Amino acid sequence: MSSDSRPFLPGPGGRTEAARVLVVLGAYGSGKSEVAVNLALRLRQGSDDVTLVDLDTINPYFRSADARARLEASGVRVVAPSTAGTNVDVPAVPAEVMSVFDGTGSAVLDIGGEDMGARVVSSFRSRLSGPDVVVLMVVNCNRPFTADAERISAMAAELSAAAGLPIDGFVDNTNLLGYSDARMLLDSLPTLGEASRTSGIPVAFAAAVSEHVPIEWRDALPDGTPLLRMERLLRYPYEEDPRHA
Repeated sequence: MSSDSRPFLPGPGGRTEAARVLVVLGAYGSGKSEVAVNLALRLRQGSDDVTLVDLDTINPYFRSADARARLEASGVRVVAPSTAGTNVDVPAVPAEVMSVFDGTGSAVLDIGGEDMGARVVSSFRSRLSGPDVVVLMVVNCNRPFTADAERISAMAAELSAAAGLPIDGFVDNTNLLGYSDARMLLDSLPTLGEASRTSGIPVAFAAAVSEHVPIEWRDALPDGTPLLRMERLLRYPYEEDPRHA
């Protein structure tokens, strides 16, 4: 895919919008997999060749492979461990993952398990050193490990060290699942801003389930922070999906 046909991606410009491979990291409860799935769907709007690589081999709950039907119906190829969706935690990397580095399309890598999952990335980090690779850390300020700027910066340092890669941007995905609202996201901005100043990592964009934020915001928060409007596709096993009630 040529650079002039690269799809729009929310972010401050520069490398984030020019990325071909997006690596998505995050602490437990950050909503990382939901962001990864929705990024893949957004990329698909402007590209015929998009792959979602599910390397969340640690956490059995929110795995991006659970959205396989939706992704594949939209034309996104899904690469995942054979154990995905079985609640069996075997940290195995699919051989097909290397294909995303040899092709010309776009790919989103969903990395789970905090520092343990990030170490999966370190096994092939030599393939992730190009200028078209961007590493994003999803942050939910309503989770204890990332509740304030100090803990966000510490988690960023931990994930970066485990993966052997610098983090290029934060994604503000502050939420409480079905209890989320726009104010919750806005209230998190000062915390992310302080973490950005402390760590030197910019806030790339915010993310929110579309129904939880005002329609008039369109694709940006009131302060100008780019916004990825998401469809909620992943749920805990105990949650009843209202679409199937």
